[in-house]
Amino acid sequence: MLARLLAPRYPAPMLRAAGRLIPPTEAAPEAVPPPGLAAFHWHFIRQATRPCAAMSAVVGLVAVLDTLVPFCMGRLVTRLAPIRARRCGPMPRPNSPPWPR
Repeated sequence: MLARLLAPRYPAPMLRAAGRLIPPTEAAPEAVPPPGLAAFHWHFIRQATRPCAAMSAVVGLVAVLDTLVPFCMGRLVTRLAPIRARRCGPMPRPNSPPWPR
């Protein structure tokens, strides 16, 4: 009884959605993938074109956003630098000690 309660219930809700997108028991069009890198990849991508296209679009969007982070941080620092200078006074000289004289 306890083992039945603790056993995982398959398929989980998030796996059911993936199971509807990619039928796991569908036979491949050809039993053996063709030779060559591009032909090998296309052999498997052809079975799940929409999920692969969606994944590629999301990965591209994440790459663009990752590229924009340093640009946005630079603009933020540029805009906040004058505010810090007004509040804290002049910056110390490079060779001066960190404590006041």
